[in-house]
Amino acid sequence: MVREVQRGRQVLRQWALLRALEAARRGLTVQELAEVIDQPSSLRTVYRDLEALQDAGFGLESEEGRWRVLREGKGEWNVPVRPTEVLAILFTEQLAQPLQQTTAGEALADLRQRLEAMLTPSGREFVEQMAQLNLASFSAPGAYGEHSAAIDTIQEAIHVEQVLRLSYAKPGEDPEPRDVEPYATWFHNGRLYLIAWCRKNEGVRIFAVQRVVDAEILDETFEPDPSFDVEDFAKSGFGVYQEQAIHRIAVRFAPEVAHLTRERTYHHTQRIREEADGAVVLSFEAAGLPEVAAWIASFGGKLRPISPPALVERVRTLFAEGLASLEAR
Repeated sequence: MVREVQRGRQVLRQWALLRALEAARRGLTVQELAEVIDQPSSLRTVYRDLEALQDAGFGLESEEGRWRVLREGKGEWNVPVRPTEVLAILFTEQLAQPLQQTTAGEALADLRQRLEAMLTPSGREFVEQMAQLNLASFSAPGAYGEHSAAIDTIQEAIHVEQVLRLSYAKPGEDPEPRDVEPYATWFHNGRLYLIAWCRKNEGVRIFAVQRVVDAEILDETFEPDPSFDVEDFAKSGFGVYQEQAIHRIAVRFAPEVAHLTRERTYHHTQRIREEADGAVVLSFEAAGLPEVAAWIASFGGKLRPISPPALVERVRTLFAEGLASLEAR
């Protein structure tokens, strides 16, 4: 166990050295690097770490007493990214884990494998150690392996701006055809969605890709609405649930959970107001009252909706139905 802790500290030191060297145009002396890792009296440690990084395949050089990262095309290091950027690509594969069996996920895995192949065995061990210190996960992510063909079709339709015919199945219902003008895919909280103009509903809708039974590109192009901004559309809601109305929402956080409002961003428009008893009122403007209500209810009474009245009623209904369900048992 002690050995694992020491190895973890060594990896973090080496990571700090890499970042410092990448940011220093003129390079850094060993003494300056020792100060970076807060060990100014241990130059021997810095030399060992620099040697370990070189053995791991990272392009470092020393010239006139200053260490620096080899630039592109110099020496054997001929990668158009910096060493820590290579590591970042390796780590971010975790973020795309729900898409691992799709074309995008397989492409990312292939890129990771090719980048790893450029490292020495000790370099790959270094990456493995760093990966264990940097984890990413989702709560209840989707699984898209069996939807890979549909995802490819959707992506192609978006790029060529052609109408897409979906066979779309809502929960508990038979699939039905939907002709849509696809704007973008949206990867939100580990789940994939399609943002598109639905000709049946005559409006922009969000389709869960897991509910797409089949997708076919029609021989018909469309002109995207130039006034529609996908990013603004996605940001307008509290989650993926969308509606035309934007609500002025206010939620009271009890004192014991008030710290969360300072630690997290629940919505990009949020504002906080502290109260005398330690509680905090969080306010923001967003669409999607059902998702807001479910989020409030998930705190088991520690959050209290203040406005709008429709939100208060939704939360009250959720608690009443939950209580009735428990009593029925």
